[in-house]
Amino acid sequence: MFYRRVKQGVLQFVLIKPITSVLAILLDEYGMFCDGTYNLHCGFPWLAFINNISVSFSLYFLVLFYKATEERLAPFNPFYKFVTVKAILFFSFWQSCMFQLLSSMELFSRDTGNVILNLIISVEMVFCAIA
Repeated sequence: MFYRRVKQGVLQFVLIKPITSVLAILLDEYGMFCDGTYNLHCGFPWLAFINNISVSFSLYFLVLFYKATEERLAPFNPFYKFVTVKAILFFSFWQSCMFQLLSSMELFSRDTGNVILNLIISVEMVFCAIA
């Protein structure tokens, strides 16, 4: 029962992220998304909040899973794999928030920020795959 709940807690992000992405596309189509603006009458801050909560829950359940299986999986040295998965979730989310904030401060355009963000994430994924 515990493992099923932990699995659900971790994988809820796999459902929430595509749903919020589709909502972002739909809201943007109708001019109600306002990407990068923190106006509460737009969809962006609400979807960012939902994604933040989802990532936080996922990381919490990953920690629970690690603590529950730490002794049993000790021969396989799972710590670095655990940290890698946490880093992927944590950094990809917060980097996108940082780049959206920087583009809202008009340090660079939104398109330039997206290109830089995608480049950084692509480079990071190479190192994550190696890890």
